[in-house]
Amino acid sequence: MEGFRQLGSDSNLFRRLRFRLVIIAATASGAVGCHTTKKDSGLQSVTAPPAAEKSGFLGMGGSKQKFGPPPEQVQVVSKPRKPTKGMKPETDIAIADTELEAALEDGRPAVQKDQFMDAARQRYTKALVAEPKNKAALIGLARLYEKTGDRARSSQMYQDAMKVSPKDHELPYQYGKMLARGEQWTAASDAIQKALAIDSENRTYQKTLGYCLARNSQWDAAFGTMLKVMPEADARYFLGRVLLDVNREPDAKQQFELALHADRNHVGATEVLAELAAPAPTQGVPEPNPIQTTGFQGK
Repeated sequence: MEGFRQLGSDSNLFRRLRFRLVIIAATASGAVGCHTTKKDSGLQSVTAPPAAEKSGFLGMGGSKQKFGPPPEQVQVVSKPRKPTKGMKPETDIAIADTELEAALEDGRPAVQKDQFMDAARQRYTKALVAEPKNKAALIGLARLYEKTGDRARSSQMYQDAMKVSPKDHELPYQYGKMLARGEQWTAASDAIQKALAIDSENRTYQKTLGYCLARNSQWDAAFGTMLKVMPEADARYFLGRVLLDVNREPDAKQQFELALHADRNHVGATEVLAELAAPAPTQGVPEPNPIQTTGFQGK
């Protein structure tokens, strides 16, 4: 259209163009419309001027123009919108973690606990469908299965997570603690030794391994492990406490005495020996300061 406007500003050029259009129209076997393909460029569409009325010599006798029907409009079809995708795996996992914690709250009614557990399990599973190697989802399911008492499936989730991230020393450590809570001492010791193979100077891992070895009656190995992270008196005291846990009081007293031999001012050994030497309380009278056991309470 801009071209037509420019041509209209020059009367000579416009007349020449109109003459050509009339000649074409006259020699055709009928009235032929001008069809153009219209492209949507975002600008307003303008109809080109029609040919002059066919009157006089070769249709040039009249100056009055008749306009045909409005130009055909091009229908603009918008592209269909892509369906909205679901939550990202990390979002599902974050919500599942919250649901799992809610299920484990003290005083939670059993029905609500099961509902939260099921919701969390479904979200972890959904995340794994989207990303089969998602470590966070695997760990979440491992924790969930342990809380439901399914330690076999919990173990499988931990093992899958360790395959995904073999250099993450925290994974075998957490796996070992789960096994320790189930009193699977040999398997727990093996798992924590894998954690130490990656992070050999981790004091927490060493102490946990020492406890698992002691509970598995590997006393010498446990003592040697504890010596890596604490003085001899503390290592002896630690073994004595474990021996009390398994009702081996004579052996425990021996370890406390050895602790005092290594450090005569060792407060813990002194207090426990004094409590063990005290006469048994009268029936019905509570013991003033009962000795606390060192049972594994890792979370």
